[in-house]
Amino acid sequence: MAECERRDYMEFLLRNRDREMVKVLTGMRGAGKTTLLAQYIHHLRQSGVPEDRILYLDLSEPEVQRRFPQETLYRYILSRLPGGQPAYIFLDEVQELPDFARLADGLFRIRHFDLCLAGSAMDRSLSSLTSLLPGRCRIRTVYPLSFAETAAGRETPPQDRDLLRYAEGSSLPGLFHKEALHSTLDTILSAALFHELCDDASLRTGLLLKILRYLAEHAGESVAMQAMETATGRAGRPLLEKTLRSYLRCLGEAGLLLTVPSVAISDGTLPEPDGRTVRFFFSDGAMASLWSRRGRTEWQCLCNATAVELFRRYGAVETAASEAGLVDFLTGRREIPVLWQLIPHGDDRDAPQKWQALLAAPATCRKIVLTFTPEAFPGAPSVFVRPLLPWFLRGRPASL
Repeated sequence: MAECERRDYMEFLLRNRDREMVKVLTGMRGAGKTTLLAQYIHHLRQSGVPEDRILYLDLSEPEVQRRFPQETLYRYILSRLPGGQPAYIFLDEVQELPDFARLADGLFRIRHFDLCLAGSAMDRSLSSLTSLLPGRCRIRTVYPLSFAETAAGRETPPQDRDLLRYAEGSSLPGLFHKEALHSTLDTILSAALFHELCDDASLRTGLLLKILRYLAEHAGESVAMQAMETATGRAGRPLLEKTLRSYLRCLGEAGLLLTVPSVAISDGTLPEPDGRTVRFFFSDGAMASLWSRRGRTEWQCLCNATAVELFRRYGAVETAASEAGLVDFLTGRREIPVLWQLIPHGDDRDAPQKWQALLAAPATCRKIVLTFTPEAFPGAPSVFVRPLLPWFLRGRPASL
């Protein structure tokens, strides 16, 4: 899987080649950012770019860190490249340099440099970069492999069982076919947690793990923040909302956690979420099994995989709740709102209620059911029924 061609991400890099834009790849550890940079560098070499005009630096390497701070690293980069000639600069693991935004700003001002950055746990740092270079950054979140990517190059067409296996396991590049999945994944996540999060003196390891266990056991569920504050606090002393949200934000910035706020529909409109009821998903589906004490159902696995796919395609995802029930996902709020209901099988116990919740949702929304059994749903002019397997294989937002 390490050689998997990730077409959408490569198109992002190629489309912005030689433009006055800083290209930024962000996302959780192990999602494939470094491999994407290597593939792009290979493409540049194949297209005739001389070796001395390509510079790749891993800022986590001790040899590179000896050239910190950013002023010294800046001078070193200039010394490595031919003066006055077009060059391509790749800085990986940029979160290791506290002031990487200033370094990027300085390099960007040299017009013949084409700059590409990659790193994890850098959401807060990116705000500094976009402030220094407003309108001059193109940021793309790299998620683990999509099902379409894992199925590419198969000799036989993928089946429903292959989609279930994908949803139940890890989709990190290099882990999809690993036998020792949990031990390998645990190594990656431990590095992310203790290197990127627990370096923050304001975060306590014990509380972080307690929150992760709660999230794993309630992944995909609609969670009231007040209930979570009670469950993760001490006996009789709920966790302060400010503290809980700080931990959740840090997990999100590390690329580990996807947060789906709930929109309460009361009058047919789609108001802004109030943040008091939320659903949480993991960027990699197997993560929940590392911290949860209970097994996951088929629906939970598929729901997590669907959430990641929607984030990959649309960038922002919400969920909608009304008196008629919960609709799993809402996308495109400010364009054409689309409501997505995941009902794996027509005979699922909650299928009738979820179908009715979708019918009762605002008529201004496009409504889609994702299912393995499209034949089980009655015809309804306002609802599109999509088979799960082809929908996952399309992999592009233009195809609903």
